[in-house]
Amino acid sequence: MDTGVITPITLTKAEKTELESILAEGHEALKSFTNDQYPKVCKLRDAYKTNRENVPAEAHAWLERLIALEQRVLEAYILVAAPICQAFDITYPDRQGQSLEDLMQIAAIQINNAMYEYSGVHSMCNFVYWCVKRKLIDEFRKESKMKRKMYLLEAEHEENIPARPENDNGYEAKLQAIQTAKLIPEHRRLLDAFMAGTTMREIAAAMINPKTGRPYSHQRIGQIMSEIFGQIRSTYAQAA
Repeated sequence: MDTGVITPITLTKAEKTELESILAEGHEALKSFTNDQYPKVCKLRDAYKTNRENVPAEAHAWLERLIALEQRVLEAYILVAAPICQAFDITYPDRQGQSLEDLMQIAAIQINNAMYEYSGVHSMCNFVYWCVKRKLIDEFRKESKMKRKMYLLEAEHEENIPARPENDNGYEAKLQAIQTAKLIPEHRRLLDAFMAGTTMREIAAAMINPKTGRPYSHQRIGQIMSEIFGQIRSTYAQAA
């Protein structure tokens, strides 16, 4: 797997179904080889890559098959992770030493781990989304113990606006971009809910598509969030 060279690809429905079937079958076959030393299939993979003699020979064929699919899985699902990384990049501007590219690298590694833990219960797309999201939340909790409710978009009181961290010249400008980005009312409500701590799944269930009269799909919410963060980045760039 080469996380430095990622060219996103789009799979057909049939290709997704076939890939999910292979991953789920591989996970089912390999989980019987997990133990206290290698409690997850992805840990078993790590041991195999380090020294294949550490892993029972019966597991080698499936590990080789999944390893051969790593780059394809990464390229097929990296765009699922992109909106999440963009969201964290905007929401936590005062993190230390992590660019958007760093977040995408974390996401790429998590996608690689997720493919070995996929059981087929949910779609691979949803599984990747939640695996990447949980990993990024864990990363930020470890680094700064910050909560997702860091920002309140419509702050009515000064104490609702977080103090500017030292040595972060772009902090106030980013906060201003979030507040002033020219978003349609529907997108502003979505962003407001997101920044207040509502999960993407909760947002998808609560927000109604005016064209259909039905809740948005989880995937569509992710696409809209990507558009929103693009507009915020544009606003921030123009103010810089």
